[in-house]
Amino acid sequence: MKKVWMGLVACSALGLAAQAQAQERTCAYMFQDVNFGGEVLEVRYNAQNWDMGHWNDRVSSVKVVGEGCVLYVYEDVSFEGEYKALVSEVSDLEAWKNRISSYGCVCT
Repeated sequence: MKKVWMGLVACSALGLAAQAQAQERTCAYMFQDVNFGGEVLEVRYNAQNWDMGHWNDRVSSVKVVGEGCVLYVYEDVSFEGEYKALVSEVSDLEAWKNRISSYGCVCT
């Protein structure tokens, strides 16, 4: 019974470590200027932000760098309004430039 208990503890510890590592990884970077310039906002794996504060309507380019990640950007706070799914680099968001007010990152 002691070996089974120790095995469960070890598995739980590994699961928690993997969860912590996933939370520390980067999903994407959002940039204030086109061509990945200006201030940078780092988006973590599976992060959600319903109100971007001073970043509201200030994003002009995006790099999705997390493997298996999709960054959903919304034109309004609280994940409302039109949205766009991003999976790679976008050096100029064009019609979406300075429109992003909330986001969610989903990584598999």
